[in-house]
Amino acid sequence: MHYKLEIVDTQQMRTLLEMNIQPDVFTQTLQHKQLIFNYELILKTREFVFQNRKITYIYLISFLSKLTKLDLQFNTITDISTISYLKNLKSLNLSRNRIVDISALQSLSFLTKLNVACNLITSYKIELPNLVDLNISFNILKDKSGLLQSPKLRFLNIVGTNTTNLKDIPKELKNLNIISVDFNQIQEISYIINFLDLQLLELRKNDMIKDIEPLKECVKLKVLDLSQTSIVDIQPLQFLKQLCVLRLNKISITNIQPLKFLKQLKSLYLDDTPISDIWPLQFMKNLQRLELQNTNVIDLHPLQYLYQLEHVLITNSFVVDVAPLSSLTQLDTLILNNNKILNFDSLRHHDNYPQPINIQNEEDDLNEPINEDEEQKYFFDNQIIPTTKELKFYNNVLQIHCSHKQIRKIRIANKCQKFRDLLTLNQDFILLMFNNQIIQMNKEINLLLELIRNSYSYFD
Repeated sequence: MHYKLEIVDTQQMRTLLEMNIQPDVFTQTLQHKQLIFNYELILKTREFVFQNRKITYIYLISFLSKLTKLDLQFNTITDISTISYLKNLKSLNLSRNRIVDISALQSLSFLTKLNVACNLITSYKIELPNLVDLNISFNILKDKSGLLQSPKLRFLNIVGTNTTNLKDIPKELKNLNIISVDFNQIQEISYIINFLDLQLLELRKNDMIKDIEPLKECVKLKVLDLSQTSIVDIQPLQFLKQLCVLRLNKISITNIQPLKFLKQLKSLYLDDTPISDIWPLQFMKNLQRLELQNTNVIDLHPLQYLYQLEHVLITNSFVVDVAPLSSLTQLDTLILNNNKILNFDSLRHHDNYPQPINIQNEEDDLNEPINEDEEQKYFFDNQIIPTTKELKFYNNVLQIHCSHKQIRKIRIANKCQKFRDLLTLNQDFILLMFNNQIIQMNKEINLLLELIRNSYSYFD
């Protein structure tokens, strides 16, 4: 019995690979001439993406000798020996497989980008002289000696690799611009002065780092993450005048005075810190994104002249007055959940936000369960601001009145049965989302659902 292959494009090739055909199939069921003839176009393929298909065997890959890009992430591959035949490869992604041995990659001398994250690799000894971008994160590496054999490296990701000392990174790699070493056991960072061209440095979740004095020499840094470290003094950061993104989440700082010198900052993250005074932020005229979740912040006046702000997230804090935010005309996302806000009147003039605003107070928490026997009614009529309402009740009866066209999104995650006035909403703005609901499908709600289906809205 013979099977005739009509493979003429990449998609059909994927189907063939998905069957995990073994080499012995060629001698048992396929006519050799047919195989060669039908593979002519496939053999010229230069890019091949085959993600998340649970494939284990990749024998047929060796036929694609013209490949320059290969993506096999999210599979169950263990043996990559056949990849050694792909001499023209420049980009290779083997992340999230079950690979232990990567020695077969030694022959890929043209490789410039390699991702082998989330495998079972313990040794990185291969020599790849043209490699520029390496991601070997989340492998328990005992030997990183191969790094020295890639002098052109610019991007290095060794997150979660059981690294205890930055000296594992050869100082000869003078071209390094990006180093990610999150989730390791690094204690001190003085060795970082060997990489003064760094533009991005990620040290998150190295909870033994206390002293960041050496960082003041890395004046070219644009992105820095020191979250979940043990630092208490951020004075050295004042010298990093080119910083655009700074993450200081979950650290024990109370004084952010050094940050006032960072005039180029566009994104600042200070979540889960004990800070209360944010006055140094008033000097950050280029700031576009600010996050202050779970802090002791009360006064928002330092933000009133930061006209470039687009995203402000200040939750679980002690904010009382939101009037300083009324001047921020560029805001498109404002989230102030669980504060002590008494009055939102100052924000009611903002009717042009493209994104919903959530200004829910701790005292008016709509997420709290209510009495199932009591019929609840919520009126959102004539709301001027676009509003997201997280209605997560456990009762079976809920009436919602929301007849103003300025409301952009309503999320209902309860057993909701009654709706009123929803049909008056402007279908160009309303986004109605359902989640495990029991709805009495009367004529009115059917009309509404049809209206929304015909617009750009979606359901979840």
